[in-house]
Amino acid sequence: MSTDVKNYIGKCRPRLENSTNRSEPLMSTAPPLRPWQEIAADFAEVNGKTLLFVVDYLSSYSEVMEVK
Repeated sequence: MSTDVKNYIGKCRPRLENSTNRSEPLMSTAPPLRPWQEIAADFAEVNGKTLLFVVDYLSSYSEVMEVK
């Protein structure tokens, strides 16, 4: 069934006329000089609890905290 859906979408004329498959160029950045200078953070809901995930870019050390 998924193959049929992919084939149908692939032949959709309005989608083909309006789609642009341009990919954004990768932009490299210099690594941080100190721990916790640059971080990544995201929220997630797990088993009804809201969690905050924080990751240090330099060491890849991560922290997970419950947000109430």
